[in-house]
Amino acid sequence: MPIARVLSVLLLIAGCGGRSEAPPADEAQAMAAYDAKDWPRCVQIFTAIADTAAGQKKRDALYGAACCHALDGKIDQAFAALGPATAKMVERELAHLESDHDLDALHGDPRWTALVDVAKQRIADRTASLVDPALRLELLAMYAEDQ
Repeated sequence: MPIARVLSVLLLIAGCGGRSEAPPADEAQAMAAYDAKDWPRCVQIFTAIADTAAGQKKRDALYGAACCHALDGKIDQAFAALGPATAKMVERELAHLESDHDLDALHGDPRWTALVDVAKQRIADRTASLVDPALRLELLAMYAEDQ
């Protein structure tokens, strides 16, 4: 049998060897781990989502990982995930951050106040850069009322 044919057969066999890729992690799996209080699995899935996502989805996954870390008592890891998760936070997300009981374990740490202060300052800086900050606040109030 010619070498090219042997290589083709080997490649075909290698590609069909019964090994299947694990399905990509999704939010439903992460929330199932959260509901089961399987914090290490919860972190693993949210981190996998964050590794392949961008923008708001990435920030949401990092926030989820931070919550699971905090609930597992892994304070340093929770803060490491929260840093990028809060980078572009808006007012309603900040309100959620401050009232989220999943993160209660972080409140006694001095980094908590610093994290919240930085998020507030970023929001204030973005608001100040707008042409009509009052209009934005009015629209946000309408959005909150409508939800």
